Amino acid sequence: MRKVSLSLVILIFLIDCGREWNNPFDPSASITKSEWTPKNFNIEQTSLNSFQLNWEDVDANIEGYKIHRKVGGGPWIDNFIKISPDTQLVIDSTVEPKTSQLYSYKLVAYAGKNESKEVINTLYPSFPAVSNLQTTQISPSEVKIQWVDETDGEDGFYIDRLANSEYWTRLDTLPENSTVFYDSTTIINETNYYKVTAFYGTYRSEEATTDLNSIFQAPTDLTITKQSMGALKLNWTDNSEGEEGFCINRKVGDGSWIENYATVAQNITEYIDENVVPNVTYHYSIRAYHKDVKTSEIRESVNMAFSMPDNLHIDQENLYELNLIWNDNSEGEEGFKVYRQDEAGQWQLLTTTIYNFYTDENPHYGWNHYKLYAFFEEFKTDSLEKSLRNIIVNPNNLMADVVDATTVKLTWENFCHFNHKISVERKTIGGEFNQIALVNFGTNTYTDFDVDSTLTYEYAVRGFVDPYYSDFSNIDTIQIIPDLPFEMVEVVAGNFTYGQNDETQTIDYDYEIMKYEVTNEQYAIFLQEVFDNGKLSVTSNSVKGNYSGDDNFPQDSYLYYDLGDEDARIKFNNNKFFVISNYENHPVTEITWFGASAFAKYYHCSLPSEFEWEKAARGNTGHKYPWGNDFVSYYCNYHNSGDPFDNGTTPVGYYDGSNHGGYVTLDNRSYYGAFDMAGNVWEWTSDWNLSSTDKHTVRGGSWYNSESLIFAYYNSLSYNPTLGYGYVGFRLVKKY
Repeated sequence: MRKVSLSLVILIFLIDCGREWNNPFDPSASITKSEWTPKNFNIEQTSLNSFQLNWEDVDANIEGYKIHRKVGGGPWIDNFIKISPDTQLVIDSTVEPKTSQLYSYKLVAYAGKNESKEVINTLYPSFPAVSNLQTTQISPSEVKIQWVDETDGEDGFYIDRLANSEYWTRLDTLPENSTVFYDSTTIINETNYYKVTAFYGTYRSEEATTDLNSIFQAPTDLTITKQSMGALKLNWTDNSEGEEGFCINRKVGDGSWIENYATVAQNITEYIDENVVPNVTYHYSIRAYHKDVKTSEIRESVNMAFSMPDNLHIDQENLYELNLIWNDNSEGEEGFKVYRQDEAGQWQLLTTTIYNFYTDENPHYGWNHYKLYAFFEEFKTDSLEKSLRNIIVNPNNLMADVVDATTVKLTWENFCHFNHKISVERKTIGGEFNQIALVNFGTNTYTDFDVDSTLTYEYAVRGFVDPYYSDFSNIDTIQIIPDLPFEMVEVVAGNFTYGQNDETQTIDYDYEIMKYEVTNEQYAIFLQEVFDNGKLSVTSNSVKGNYSGDDNFPQDSYLYYDLGDEDARIKFNNNKFFVISNYENHPVTEITWFGASAFAKYYHCSLPSEFEWEKAARGNTGHKYPWGNDFVSYYCNYHNSGDPFDNGTTPVGYYDGSNHGGYVTLDNRSYYGAFDMAGNVWEWTSDWNLSSTDKHTVRGGSWYNSESLIFAYYNSLSYNPTLGYGYVGFRLVKKY
């Protein structure tokens, strides 16, 4: 054995005397009973006869745990369970499932003679009923009963039934863990009540009950279908389970019922009666049967009339062939007779056929009236009639588009399905139509290269099969428009950057967009020409013209230009429009969307869509502004921009990188070379605001707004198309 020096023992003692010990074994320790009491004492039932007790330890310096138990109002049983200090869970498997009897437990930790403060918890044992008790009818006299076992440790289950009496009858006693029982003694056409109870010794669970009305359901939905003039097919819906079969009764006309005329086996839901004749009424009734029990009956009748054909169609193969086809609604007929009405209104027999189709190879041009019926021996059906106008259907939706000063391209839709030619015809105003071309079937376009640009033409097309012509299509009028009086820049098809999030979008066609915004001078010229043609109404405050209408605004006369507004730079006097001096080359404002749209239509152009506008402004660069990503005030005209025209419009193209009398600008042209696509004036687009469909969107910002609204992708503004604004103008696009 090793020896320890006395001096070392004294040193340890001295050091130890300087500490405060909190040891449950030490009666003089400063620790209280509450400080080492077990925490979160919990009781949970784990089976019918067992509780699980668990807790959390709070001190490692204990000797163990004691559990005292009390049942109901009885005495506490001290030290009912003692547990080692490293255990915080114990099972009491001596519980009786008497649900009215309370179990109480007292838990303490102990160390030597010292004990912690006690903690008490209680629990009533439960004996739950089975759940989800259901009944399913297997046959009229058998029921399946099933449930979910919600307990663990029961001895078994009692199955009881109440039907047709005042007392419950024990059907069976099932072993533990059972979940299904079949009752093959169900009382038919009575309500059967069932009760399932789990038991453990003399203890019972709560009861679970259900019921089933074991009605022997009659068949339904009896239908009778004529298979032929000598056969009827009966169909019905089987609404029962386990029947032995179905019995069929029949009555002919006003005669007596023949009981059990026929029977069919279980689950069979059709029967064919081949002992019938035409033009007689037959009555049927059907019941399901099981042993000596029958359901109520269902009845249905049918008259064996000789059914006429229906759904006659006449297809125009061409002018010389009409195909007739119809539905044959009878079986066993000898055939069909087909008649056509002659010009005197008399019916003439065309053919007798066994088929349900016929081709008339010599029809009239114009109306053809047909009738037909089925026949069998001395019987015949009612007749079926149908008419068809045997003509060439005229083409329609003709559109004439100017290609250049001497060329017009025509397109149309052809609504006639058979082979014919198209006569293309043209006339000048007040003249007669003359054929300028005869094109083949399937052709839907023609180009007129012989156009006089000084004349207005009307075009029409019609079908032709010698010697017949169809009616004319719609008439489209064309007036050749001279070269556009403004510069355009080309925008090629392809991808472009759209929106604040730089989405990639695509326009799959080339187009042109105006290099500059429409000026006061250009718009005044347009107004004068339209006014001289008598198509404008002018007052001291307004210029109005026609609009053909759309989904949001009907055809009507709308304001084009607000003459009375202080920002209007175009005036009207002595039947002449003129521009206030020094504003000729400024962008036109105070024009409504309708006025901008009329200008576009006049020059065979259109207002840009938002996609077309933004592609022209940004290309596929992803730039914030038409010129790039950096904003400098010398790039564009906006509110308080500081240019010589501050807080008003600047001449179009003013910001071109030039020195204008000491004011040096930067070049603001876009990716495709269009000026002023940021600032100066907002520009009308063709698009409606999706959330406010009575407004059109505008793009580009203006002199009236701060720099925060002139991003090339900013698309949050829209204005009333019926009003003019001093800060809104426009430019046009022309598609190839």
